[in-house]
Amino acid sequence: MEEQMKKQFRMLQVMAASCVGIFVIVLISALILVPKAVNTMDRISQIQLNLDQESMEKLTTDIDELIVTLNEEVQQMTDQLSQVDVENLNTAIKNLSDAVEKMDIEELNRAITNLSDIIEPLARLMN
Repeated sequence: MEEQMKKQFRMLQVMAASCVGIFVIVLISALILVPKAVNTMDRISQIQLNLDQESMEKLTTDIDELIVTLNEEVQQMTDQLSQVDVENLNTAIKNLSDAVEKMDIEELNRAITNLSDIIEPLARLMN
């Protein structure tokens, strides 16, 4: 029985030493890896902050350029609109309106019917 207890005691010592060894390994690993991980996370945060600032600056620059371009185009359109001769435009519209009123609609319909009568046999011939 005493021999059995000695074996158990020896086994308990081995298990305790193993636990202490594992604890030491984990502690050393944590002491080495945690600062490196924190450093890496700080660097990543700094890089992200720099990228965000650069992106915002580029976005602001792009928006400024777009606004300048839009202002120039609006100014060009305004200049072109101011050059339109409204009197000549009104005269042309009136002349067009008069020409439309003078058109003989019945004669136009007859011409369309005649053209249709001519083209229909040709269309059948082509098919």
